[in-house]
Amino acid sequence: MIQKIKQPLCIIGSLVTLAFGFWHFVVPYLYKWFSYTPRIPLELKNGILATNYFLSVCLVLLGGLSLYIFIWKQKEKSTVRAILIVMNILWLNRVLYQIIKPQGLMIPGLRIGLLIVFTISFLLFLIPLIADFKK
Repeated sequence: MIQKIKQPLCIIGSLVTLAFGFWHFVVPYLYKWFSYTPRIPLELKNGILATNYFLSVCLVLLGGLSLYIFIWKQKEKSTVRAILIVMNILWLNRVLYQIIKPQGLMIPGLRIGLLIVFTISFLLFLIPLIADFKK
């Protein structure tokens, strides 16, 4: 049963990763990050924007690469396993970071909502990885 849902889970996880990447391109402007710190030095503002930009690029690249591998290179088991491990490390770290240093405290319920979304994203890659090692 797990083997039949392995590829769809990986594809959904890849799409979620892509979506987070594209979403992060607009996050600073959507949520008006710098309205909270109007006198922030330009150098620091540019550093924050650069960090967010490169996070966005990395998520888009990882999501796109994993989507490509899970759709067109699924027969290459070592490649699939390698990207599964990378995506598990990525999303597990995001879950742990949300637990240790939660985001979303200013909006009621957002902290828990983010934890749930990050955990689901992690599970979308963990379940196929476990299934991969069991066969």
